[in-house]
Amino acid sequence: MWLVTVLAVLPMLAGAAAAQPADDAAQEAAFALATQRLGDGDLAGARAALEALATSAPAGRWADDALAEAAGIAERQGDLAGARALWRRLLDTFPHSRLARRAAARLAELIVTGGEGGAWDATAAEHDRLVRAAAGAEDPTPHLEALGALLDRSRGYPRWFGAALWLGDAWARIGARGRAIAWYQHAEAAAGDDLERFRAGLARAQVWTAAGEHDRAERALRELRPPDDLARLAVADALADVARGRARARWALISRMVLAGAALAAVAVLRRRAGSWARAVGALWPPPLEVMYLAPVALVLGVVAETGNQLAARAVQLVLAGAVAITWLSGTGLELARRRGGAMRGVVVAHALVAGAAIVALVYVAVMQEQLIDLLIETWHRGHDMR
Repeated sequence: MWLVTVLAVLPMLAGAAAAQPADDAAQEAAFALATQRLGDGDLAGARAALEALATSAPAGRWADDALAEAAGIAERQGDLAGARALWRRLLDTFPHSRLARRAAARLAELIVTGGEGGAWDATAAEHDRLVRAAAGAEDPTPHLEALGALLDRSRGYPRWFGAALWLGDAWARIGARGRAIAWYQHAEAAAGDDLERFRAGLARAQVWTAAGEHDRAERALRELRPPDDLARLAVADALADVARGRARARWALISRMVLAGAALAAVAVLRRRAGSWARAVGALWPPPLEVMYLAPVALVLGVVAETGNQLAARAVQLVLAGAVAITWLSGTGLELARRRGGAMRGVVVAHALVAGAAIVALVYVAVMQEQLIDLLIETWHRGHDMR
């Protein structure tokens, strides 16, 4: 009897086993199609397809993935209430899923973001939209201004401090230091604890360091009250940055003085060797042979530099223009010395030393003016690390 029963059940089990992979394959295909729609930018269509998949196959292998993806899309759409509902559904339906921890974290954050009952959902959605728009914009200024206006009229917003701090960082990145300082001060005033207050104050001091206001930055840093050992280390690092900034500023001043001194010396030498100001000016044309070779090369390099980093391009163009000017003055002075006759070795050495010092000073001034020194140091270290 039992043999008959087994023989009867076996075909049913085989059919179920064959149907299961087929169902999984169909669900996987539906999930792939939905994610393809997402990749094409069809957020609404992708979300609808994912929610339909989770509903039609609630016990399927792809149901929890579909709910997680749909919840993420709802967040991108600004539908925070819908996102909360989807994350909660995932938690309730699949408490042991590998996505449960992520769902719990996102649900908790969305509850904090939107406030009790989602009172701040619209503000949070607009906040996130403006941050995304600013990140992808060539000129983020309008988006940053809109976010500032949103915060001004949303003082009770749960994420107000973080948004104000982010806004200060964003303004600082594009060089609007005054606006950055203002938003750091707003964030400091709105801080909910000592750590938040410290973060805002540290960011404000770092902007002053970047602006070259080293005394002001140092005072601000020494007035901070670090809440823990990590914060104390951050203050120590920031003070070290101030010290480096002061040293660099001194070297920049020395470099400008060297350039000014070299220019005055070159003009004085031209005047003395030519015999008059009119002859000195006349001696500058036609340009010396060195300039005829250097100028076309400098022009090509300056144009090529435009295709790369704009800050680096300006520094390169400044150095090239200065190098042509230094070569022009030095070459003219040497030509006048040759016409007068006499020993040239000492004259050539003196010209080479002054021109070399001027070039070094010019490079330092150009690098400091465009704030490229940290980038160059980092590039140097990475180059060594790659070997």
